[in-house]
Amino acid sequence: MKKIFLNKAIIAMFFAIAIILIPKLVEANSFSVSASKSSLNAGETATITVSTPCTGRFNISCTNGNLSTDKLWLENSSGTVNVTATR
Repeated sequence: MKKIFLNKAIIAMFFAIAIILIPKLVEANSFSVSASKSSLNAGETATITVSTPCTGRFNISCTNGNLSTDKLWLENSSGTVNVTATR
């Protein structure tokens, strides 16, 4: 009886230690996006601003337009991308 209890206690302690030592794999993040214009005609340009209090890479894509860059790396800061409408 004592041996079974001891085995269960050792297994429980092993799992408790394993759970405590597992590193965080994911953290929550937040960001905001704003634009200098809400709509564009062909040939017009707008500035998109991305802000975040965290560190990370932002991939940006655009339909019917050209981007000044398609990636931003931000570290507790903000970055801008210019968008020029093609249609």
